[in-house]
Amino acid sequence: ASPVIVAGLSAGGNLAMSAMLAPLLVHHAPPSLAEELAAPGRHPAGQGARGAPAIGGAPSPSLAGNGDATEPFLMPDAILLLCPVLNLCRSPSPSRVVFASDVLLPQPMLKAFATAYDSDSDHWKVRDPLLSPVFAPDETLKQLPPVTLLCGGLDPLLDDSVDFNTRIRRMGVPGELHIYRSLPHTFVSFPHWHILPEVEAALATTVRHIRSVCMRGQPPLDDPSSRSDESVASDSEDNGFAHLGSTDHQTDSDPLEGLN
Repeated sequence: ASPVIVAGLSAGGNLAMSAMLAPLLVHHAPPSLAEELAAPGRHPAGQGARGAPAIGGAPSPSLAGNGDATEPFLMPDAILLLCPVLNLCRSPSPSRVVFASDVLLPQPMLKAFATAYDSDSDHWKVRDPLLSPVFAPDETLKQLPPVTLLCGGLDPLLDDSVDFNTRIRRMGVPGELHIYRSLPHTFVSFPHWHILPEVEAALATTVRHIRSVCMRGQPPLDDPSSRSDESVASDSEDNGFAHLGSTDHQTDSDPLEGLN
């Protein structure tokens, strides 16, 4: 089967990650969907939804209460998230406070979007991982494929990426977190910004990541987009680029502390 990458930008990042978590969290799904996912024979043993070898498996308790049933699910080869919304809780994080007056995503607009997203209910208080993936349980996060995150250093949602990166790296999920210090939310959405060194570096990282997955790590030679972030960064005297590898955010502190 061809390689599959699931990607999302901003709210699309929330949808992408929730879609990957949903089959692993059947008990959080609506009853009709839970019944479909937990139905015997939904996926033949050792196969995913498209008949390809399943990359991940998840406990899928049926509605009859069989908590030991295990159904393999087809996971993508990689997940790519750009400026993702991963925490819809109303409590302000440091980045939401510091960048509350962000031009692209000011605090009142962010609150309005969150209210529209969950129908202004109190459901966010229960820390539903399908609404706020940063709260997904450890055993679920362990089953994710490699995850790469890109976000701006001036993004009010910066903490979403940092907190989520902390959790999945501690669970052994490979990947990288790239922070572009002087860029705001969804900086890749504006074509006239693509000439900026940091945006160029972010785009190059995105293309290189997708190509490395789709081409099995063998990008074409002499292709400028296959250059590393460091080579792109060298085109600028100071582009403010920060690359955090898969182990840089491993910490003994609880990444969920203070989140509510």
